[in-house]
Amino acid sequence: MLSSAPASLSCAYLAEPQLLFGGKSSCVDPRTGLAAYGPYSKTDASRRTAIRVGIVGPADAIDRAVALIERFSQPIDQSEKVDAVLHPPFPGLTAGEPFQVEIVSHPIWRRPLKPADVILVEGDPDFKSRIGRLLSAVLTEIRALKALDSGPDVILVAMSQKLEELCRVGIAKYEITSTHEPSDEDEPPSDEPEDLEPDLPEGTQEENESEADPDDEGARSFRRGLKAQCLNLLPTQLLWHRTLAGTKGVQDLATRAWNLTVALLYKSQIIPWRLSDVLEGTCFIGVSFFHDDEARSSILRTSVAQAFTERGEGFILQGDSFEWDPKRETLSKMFRTTG
Repeated sequence: MLSSAPASLSCAYLAEPQLLFGGKSSCVDPRTGLAAYGPYSKTDASRRTAIRVGIVGPADAIDRAVALIERFSQPIDQSEKVDAVLHPPFPGLTAGEPFQVEIVSHPIWRRPLKPADVILVEGDPDFKSRIGRLLSAVLTEIRALKALDSGPDVILVAMSQKLEELCRVGIAKYEITSTHEPSDEDEPPSDEPEDLEPDLPEGTQEENESEADPDDEGARSFRRGLKAQCLNLLPTQLLWHRTLAGTKGVQDLATRAWNLTVALLYKSQIIPWRLSDVLEGTCFIGVSFFHDDEARSSILRTSVAQAFTERGEGFILQGDSFEWDPKRETLSKMFRTTG
């Protein structure tokens, strides 16, 4: 038998980066740093003391969202059963320490979906059409808030239990009929969504891992459509019913408060933290890799998922529209291979 050289593995430990918070104080942990020093913007020239929040959704979901953000204005103790280092208590989002920022949500900024629109969404048996109707109804109310002379900074899109379910029901069948190919997902997707997926600055690996979108393509279809349509409107934060109600399978209340608070800070342009040692002019780019046909072909595509400056400021890259020609792509690939 032929002998082979023993495999070797080299490992290197990358230390957690230092983050800067209020008063340029440093800490490696986002939540510890925020609780001790407050957000970076607290002592910055761009300091803001309030987040103006609008809410869109069915009337009952709006009531739940209002109750939730009011609860977040108070300290939330953590259960003794969890690791207090990984899951610390929440100090409360108020004008006092440590955040020195309060949430303001006037009734005029709360736009319930029209009952007739909700009925049409709930009664539509076709998945694609149903998601389209829901997006249209939500966007109508967001545009109304955008048109106000003194409107909100960020919009909470609150979902009822029924609408959340309808973002999932029918997705497997739709995927089969839309691709004309067999699908391995004949069963409905998992119904155990996580809570939030905020778009956060660099240094937020823990938040990104713990705030996954609901684990099914239907829920992601609505969320992606909402983000795409709101690029030129207002920042949005989607709140699923389970997040609002605190039902089985979601994170504890203190963790939800931390996650939503950081998302609201960042989306209202209040900088939670910055990396302490970054060269001026540095740009951080997050690249995603994906199969646009659920890995039924060997073609792997890439896209820029996130981009940040050295100041922790996120920005969006938009290119001109163009027509994609798969045949041209194939010929180009053949030329590179044979030429």
